[in-house]
Amino acid sequence: RRNTSNFFIHKDLKGFLSRELDFYLKNEVLNLDEMETAGENRAEGWFQIMRAIKAVGGRVIDFLDQIECFQKMLWEKRKFITETQYCITTGNVDESFYPDIATCEPQWAEWKELFHIDEEETNLFNSVKDKNGKRIAFLKGHPTLVLDTKHFDQGFVDRLLGSMDDLDGKTDGLLIHSENFQALNLLLEKYHEKVKCIYIDPPFNTGKNEFLYKNNYLNSSWLAMLRDRMRLGRRALSSNGNFFCRIDHHGDFRVRQLLDNVFGEAHYQNQMVLKRGREPAGTRGKLESASETHSWCAACDSADSNEIVVDSSIADV
Repeated sequence: RRNTSNFFIHKDLKGFLSRELDFYLKNEVLNLDEMETAGENRAEGWFQIMRAIKAVGGRVIDFLDQIECFQKMLWEKRKFITETQYCITTGNVDESFYPDIATCEPQWAEWKELFHIDEEETNLFNSVKDKNGKRIAFLKGHPTLVLDTKHFDQGFVDRLLGSMDDLDGKTDGLLIHSENFQALNLLLEKYHEKVKCIYIDPPFNTGKNEFLYKNNYLNSSWLAMLRDRMRLGRRALSSNGNFFCRIDHHGDFRVRQLLDNVFGEAHYQNQMVLKRGREPAGTRGKLESASETHSWCAACDSADSNEIVVDSSIADV
């Protein structure tokens, strides 16, 4: 159901419905032309009807607003961080931890899978002690191996992290597995106006369902989803940061209007048009559409970009 229906939480349902109710009362119930024709004797009846509708409508609006506000509160509530792990190169780990690393079979199994480490099997002539000694020597000779703390018990992880000075300052990358709205709210606590570049690749909303994620929103729901996240991203950008959005020709004109709304027209820099893939059968000689575009916005009114030059042979031209 998540991938087939839209779920929309109104930010101000009470205000919206109250305005709609006022509009209905003034334009449908209190019809001035009919009141003038009926005369003053009939006017009081219309006012009584208006008061009754307004009273009942107000109670219905209050009830619906309570439900919507509760859903909004649940959605905006900070979610718990369920797990935190670190990936650390072995060169940054004190050698006193190497014996414990040498005996962690899940970690070595992962290294074998990722890096095809060739390790001798233990047998009658090759003991476990020799194996661990070779592993320790291997760790010393390969300081760029990445240790993943998820393979170790909590006691080892606590000792390892406690042995490092300024762990936060030495951390040069952060990967978050989360719903992006919650992740952006969490990141703003630390990275407000500090991010140099943001690149997003949202669903293109083409209506095709061959993806694991939802790709057939109503245009209004799709734009509302993007706007909330773009606004959070805008707050994270530094004063000279850049924001890139990847989209295709189905939605690029809508995204352009959304970017103007979030960043302001003066901050829009350019649109980079790309075409990927082979020419489909039967399209030769026809007008082609761009398969992808990248819209570029800058936090300031103008932005400087580094020139990228790629050498091309005559055959590529």
